[in-house]
Amino acid sequence: SATVASPGAPVPGGCGPATKTQNTFYPLVSLSTDSSESHSTTVSIEAARPSGLLVSACSAVPEDRFTYKVYRVVLAGVDAFSVEMYLTALDQMATVAGILNRSDAELLHNITNASMDAVSVQYELDVGVVYGAVVIDNMLNTSMAYVPSGAYHCTQYVDPVLQYGSPCKVMLSKTNDLALETLVNDQVMTFHIDPSASEAGFAVVQTHSQLHRVRASSQLGPLLKPPSSDATVSSNTGVVFPIVPHGQFDYFTAMYAFVEANALVKTVFYPYSVPLPGGCCKDCKQEDVFAKASPPLVVAFNETVTTVDFNDAAILINGTWQCAHQIASVRVTYDLYALPLNSSKEPDLFSGVQSMSTVEGMQQYGDKVRSFLADSDSYSASFPVQPGRGRVYGVVVSSMALPSAAQHSDGAVQQSSYVPASSYDCAFVSSRYDNDGQICQLVLAPDEPYFSSVNASSNLSLVLNDWAPSAAKWTFVIMSAHTQRTPVLSSLDRVVSLESAYSGVNAAVSKLLSVSGDNEHAMLYISQASRSAAAGNTNVLVVANPYTEDVPIPGACCLTCSLDIDANLNISFFRYTTTVAFHSANIGYRTKSPPLCYSANTPVQARLKYYLYKYEMNYADFAEASLFDAYGKMSTLAGVLHHGKKMRLLPTSYARLRHATLTTARGTGTVYNILVVDPGTGKQSVYSPSVSYGCDLDGKVLGCDSIGECLPYIIHTNCRLAILIRYVVKSICPAVSTCICTCKAMLPEAQAA
Repeated sequence: SATVASPGAPVPGGCGPATKTQNTFYPLVSLSTDSSESHSTTVSIEAARPSGLLVSACSAVPEDRFTYKVYRVVLAGVDAFSVEMYLTALDQMATVAGILNRSDAELLHNITNASMDAVSVQYELDVGVVYGAVVIDNMLNTSMAYVPSGAYHCTQYVDPVLQYGSPCKVMLSKTNDLALETLVNDQVMTFHIDPSASEAGFAVVQTHSQLHRVRASSQLGPLLKPPSSDATVSSNTGVVFPIVPHGQFDYFTAMYAFVEANALVKTVFYPYSVPLPGGCCKDCKQEDVFAKASPPLVVAFNETVTTVDFNDAAILINGTWQCAHQIASVRVTYDLYALPLNSSKEPDLFSGVQSMSTVEGMQQYGDKVRSFLADSDSYSASFPVQPGRGRVYGVVVSSMALPSAAQHSDGAVQQSSYVPASSYDCAFVSSRYDNDGQICQLVLAPDEPYFSSVNASSNLSLVLNDWAPSAAKWTFVIMSAHTQRTPVLSSLDRVVSLESAYSGVNAAVSKLLSVSGDNEHAMLYISQASRSAAAGNTNVLVVANPYTEDVPIPGACCLTCSLDIDANLNISFFRYTTTVAFHSANIGYRTKSPPLCYSANTPVQARLKYYLYKYEMNYADFAEASLFDAYGKMSTLAGVLHHGKKMRLLPTSYARLRHATLTTARGTGTVYNILVVDPGTGKQSVYSPSVSYGCDLDGKVLGCDSIGECLPYIIHTNCRLAILIRYVVKSICPAVSTCICTCKAMLPEAQAA
């Protein structure tokens, strides 16, 4: 942020020891923390200087000329570790008005030059603190704020080897039971269980991650260590803590990730009257029951079935935890629920596990698929494997005392839930396509862009969501992969062949779906084309566009293509012209024998109309995010009609390769697409889009690196004045190649100009 001083405002830090010249000053609020048991922070600021006064005259400033006020804002509770709240506090504490407008800004000290000294304040652990200061010129009645500083006085991530620092604790309580955190490679993240619970019981802390496995463990006291090597490593983990009302102990959970990963942390609190999920431990001492409890479900799959396993619960009888299946006086049942996910995106997974984390959530959102009566120390259920179709599984355990039992004589049902587990029946991370086991097919929602990345040693495997209600009417699908610089290989088959693959920065492949009404899976496999480690990670945008019967099939009339259907646009550019080339479409059909593309008589495809559309980005905007945004808008039929600008109707032609020639707009990223319309049916579809910047992003000839040397001059004129304007513009802008002359008619002299 930048703060502009009003006329006559004092210069903060202008007369401090760090000031050497007239133009230097030190306006920062400095913090020095004592990490000993005193828990104190020293807040200091440099003395101010009157506006316009020389540094050499600082000693002559009257002692009562300035008043200094030091403020503090404390971020606690739910907002303690919110990046947004922390940055907002810093931004507001950077101005006088911002400090005065914050009702939670605490005035720590009000001092003058005569008593100017460092301020020592006590701090608390696990809260964010932002310190600010204001200097007031009592003579001119002006003021100015110092640059604020913030601190947490703890280490949010603890090195698992050195184990240094006081770990920050994210408080988990009944009112704050959810946290979404990013786990950093080889570092430990800690969560603090609120010891001030109003009733005795236990808390189940669960962690969930999609792509990477996490190791979790429970610990007592503030000395934090990494989870032990024998702790469970899973994408879904859970640990149990006993809760002592207003107890003196702090309970921690420590999470450890092997790579950077997002994790959802959910806490569920229960009284002792409910079953302890996974608490059956035959050989455990009573004090070890919570540490040995295994509340998460375990999901595994092979080529044919998916299995869900979980351990028996424990019931508290006369102060002793006993395995549920060994208690004759209590009836215990298990209900297994399943919740299908809408997509393979991480937010959908986190939403699903959050919904299935409680008894109420499972009963409201899940489908009951199995029930068990407590008669064993473990339970298992099997389902047919369905790769790519994500599900969240959960179990509700219910206990009810039988009429003859002394406990629970009222027969009330006591319920708790296991930690849910998710499965896509496939593995998300694979180094090669021919790995053992299923590779995850990320589910592509129809007409919805999907963002991911690939590198030299990893691939991307995707499947079209063909269990949607409208899928029964689909006849073909175009699946496109788009990057900015690095070519990728798109393939319909796991084993790449010329008949099923296409390579480029825009690589689209198309598939005719089954004509029997039972649609085949539309698979797409994406990898880097070069397989060079030097290419690093390549971001890729993937879109699947399914179409129904009678819709024109883009690129389906190409007798020289290796692909049966080639919906790719091929763009080439020169200094003055850009050419968009594409293969002809075929009319829509749902028969085994497609209509002939070329015949002695006029082919039926001649009725198809082709319209050129474009979407322009900002001049000299070469950002990848901008390109992907443009691709997302121009990849679907609805997007082209809404965001694209119709350029022209292309002339009727019987050529196998059609093309359109345009004026090159050097430095302006333009995404092109072709809309094909069948007047006979009124149906329409679009090709796979492609982009041209009118320059080469990496080339030395016609490269984009010179773009931006001067602003482009867009001149609309009569072509007979074009040559004259060329010389006028050249005198204004030496980089004449960036000057564009748009004429009313394309005459030879215009092209020369």
